[in-house]
Amino acid sequence: MALKLDKFKCSMHPRYKKEVCGANATAEFKRSDFGLDMGLPAFSPDVKLAIQIEAIKTD
Repeated sequence: MALKLDKFKCSMHPRYKKEVCGANATAEFKRSDFGLDMGLPAFSPDVKLAIQIEAIKTD
């Protein structure tokens, strides 16, 4: 499974006057890749993972 970085941006935060970076990442995998086959076929075997993160640089 590989994480795909869809967007990454850094800018100066207007209030804190520090650099802030944010990113969006996605990945897709099959539940069976991790031994999770209970509930099939009632539950989809495919999983889409979406991650959003934001961080402020510390001193």
